[in-house]
Amino acid sequence: MAEITKKILKDMCKKQGFYSTPGLNDILYLHYKGFREIKNMEDYTGLKVIYLEGNGLRSMKGLDHQPLMKSLYLQENSLTKIEGLENLPELCNLNLNQNSIEKVENLGEQKMLGTLLLQRNKLKTLDSVQGLLECTSLSCIDMQNNDLEDVEVVDILEQLPNLKVLYLKGNPFVKKIKNYRKTVISRLKNLTYLDDRPVFDEERLLVTAWAAGGKEGEKAERVRQKEEKKEKERQNRVWFTEMVEANRAEARAKAAENGEVFVEEEEDDEVLELKMPATTEPVAVATGDLSDDSFLRSEEKQPSSQKNSSGKGSLIEVVDDEYDSDFDDAPPLEDMDVSQMAKVGSVDIMKKISDMSMSGIPTVEGLLTEADEDNDFDELD
Repeated sequence: MAEITKKILKDMCKKQGFYSTPGLNDILYLHYKGFREIKNMEDYTGLKVIYLEGNGLRSMKGLDHQPLMKSLYLQENSLTKIEGLENLPELCNLNLNQNSIEKVENLGEQKMLGTLLLQRNKLKTLDSVQGLLECTSLSCIDMQNNDLEDVEVVDILEQLPNLKVLYLKGNPFVKKIKNYRKTVISRLKNLTYLDDRPVFDEERLLVTAWAAGGKEGEKAERVRQKEEKKEKERQNRVWFTEMVEANRAEARAKAAENGEVFVEEEEDDEVLELKMPATTEPVAVATGDLSDDSFLRSEEKQPSSQKNSSGKGSLIEVVDDEYDSDFDDAPPLEDMDVSQMAKVGSVDIMKKISDMSMSGIPTVEGLLTEADEDNDFDELD
């Protein structure tokens, strides 16, 4: 059986990189060491956090010289009683999960205690949780998976004015309360989190309407929230439109001040959306492996018989002709990056596509459409 001695404490501080002077340490890690009793802690007066979980502690006593203690972790021990907290006035967080505590008590001196974790203990009766009323500062309580059966537990919790986070699932009384979640939320006015999810403002309003008018009241509130949401969306659209108009007015004023002509940009659907001709003959080169640019080379090599009546070739040929005419030493089209081709000022690619679409000549978009039907261009960039 391990025992907390002054030598062990100093050795652990040294090993963990803490101060050799006990009073300078504000945190200690003493978890999972097999300790049975808290002792020899009188020199560690500056402690704010101490981890003692996973030992075999049977008592909480032994922390009488730690007035600055804020967080005490005692979960996974063999504790049966809450005690020894009289000299810890600054205590904010107390973790007692997975012990054998049968009653909440001795919390009257903890005016700063906000979080109390009592998951998986032996709380059974209504009297076992009456001690919660001694500590009205509690804002978070976890009593999951105990043996509480009395539905009046909610009456006690309702009297805690600062309670915001609550975990109760796993207790028998939960199944006895009809409309459990709505009931608890409606009675605990400041609750922001219950069991497995938050209590948002919308749910709070719905629950309040339900408590006042039943299902019909809840339904009416749901309709009201829906209409309110639509109105907010409408207002956002109006605000956005006003913002755009204000920016345009500012641009006009600046242009007039500089003696310039302000030209508003207008969207042209015919330019933004290229439409294929109603009838397009199948392109043979669109089949097979399209993982590389072989279809471009195949398109380049089409015989002159496939050219249209105007004497113009495919898009690849037309663009290639223009490209070669501007740059005598330019590389072949298939080796040229498409982004670079788009930068060539003398080639109006959009106009070529539009002209060729009207004349029935297959375009690159047509080739890609044909290839898509064969599902054979997963690696095509």
